[in-house]
Amino acid sequence: MSHRISYLYYEAGQAVAAAHLKLTIRHVSANPADKPTDIVVPRSNPKARMILLLTGMAAEKKGVGTSSPLRRARNRARVKAELDAIKLDERLPAKPRIRLSAQSLFSQAQDRANAICANLYPAIEQVVARLHETPIIDGAEIQAIVAATKARTPENP
Repeated sequence: MSHRISYLYYEAGQAVAAAHLKLTIRHVSANPADKPTDIVVPRSNPKARMILLLTGMAAEKKGVGTSSPLRRARNRARVKAELDAIKLDERLPAKPRIRLSAQSLFSQAQDRANAICANLYPAIEQVVARLHETPIIDGAEIQAIVAATKARTPENP
């Protein structure tokens, strides 16, 4: 499989997770050089950012069988930065609780990402197919694909 296909699965996984989490999706792009993907994630929601990253990685792994080592390293660094930011947050109490809450948040995000990828994988495949046809997909179309898949799927994450 080519790196392009793995990138499409990564982007589709993030887009489906964003639609499931009811985040604003402006568009998803198959080529970041032409027009990068634009998903609005509130800065006050680190869990949503981690879920998007982890869902993209899970979709890429499930769809292609392997993931790009460079993308994996970048995402690990992004998740580590998110966890470090949570640990340094002044609003949280004592240090042992901060470390525990950051690890707990990561575990919850990982579980949620895996559930989204498993239950909404048909939607991810549809988004990948659409990205093969057209290089840029509007957010409303992705939300419609996810809604249709949820209607067909008896159990949702």
